[in-house]
Amino acid sequence: MKKILLLCLLLTGSTLVATAFRPGNDSVNVPECIKKLSRPGSKSIRSYNGGQQFTKPYTLKNGKTVFAFNSEASIGCNSNQPAGTKYFDDSCRMIAYFPGRFSIRQGFKPFVANEYEPTDFPEASTGDYPVYFAELAKTTQENNAKVRNPFPVEKTFRIGKKEDNSLDFKTGDIIRISTRNGLRHYRNNVLVNNYKILPQLAIFTIEAKCKVAPCFTIDKNEVVFYLDGSQRFIDIRNNTFFVSINRYSYLNKPASTMRIPWKKAYQLTEL
Repeated sequence: MKKILLLCLLLTGSTLVATAFRPGNDSVNVPECIKKLSRPGSKSIRSYNGGQQFTKPYTLKNGKTVFAFNSEASIGCNSNQPAGTKYFDDSCRMIAYFPGRFSIRQGFKPFVANEYEPTDFPEASTGDYPVYFAELAKTTQENNAKVRNPFPVEKTFRIGKKEDNSLDFKTGDIIRISTRNGLRHYRNNVLVNNYKILPQLAIFTIEAKCKVAPCFTIDKNEVVFYLDGSQRFIDIRNNTFFVSINRYSYLNKPASTMRIPWKKAYQLTEL
């Protein structure tokens, strides 16, 4: 019977994914998309793209179930990746990756998504991982301690391409912004409005550079501003004017840190 089953799998090219069991529980429901993530390796002329195989569900300390995969090493021109363990959530999003032969001196880095902790996963407690994640936490803390005032002196920008209608700015308008004077809005050299801006700490997620994805991410605190009268937060960086997707009633808690979803509103030219 086993030989017949194996022959059928070989003929159809299917991958066998078993539903795992945990003691004291009925079978764990494995999402269909998780089953589809199992794949054999593929070989081309100059490279081998390693396969990955679902191994078992894994329950985190908070009771949430995630899904563990063993991955093979990929070898080739631009796909060098060591074998390791990957974790996916029930939406089939990769939330953690631990290369099997991890060393701090190598270019291959582990990855843990921001909403999870390294201690959620057993691999993080072995080898070089504890030192690596401790250094990463230290770097994150140091970056957050260097929170800067983005507009200590006034800067002037011309509004360029308009990408959103959340604010009453038009292409060609001039804005002058500083922490002391707020945001002054001019149209045809006439002052239209002088907005009070209130500082607020916001979390920005930065992806570090590494040789092979996924690269680890760092949460960094930055000062943004609540634009009084608009019920939105604003941020200006890299000559782009960002506006918060959601409206907020300002809570006057600038020392607290918020994770704010953003959208592009305008392209700017600094004058």
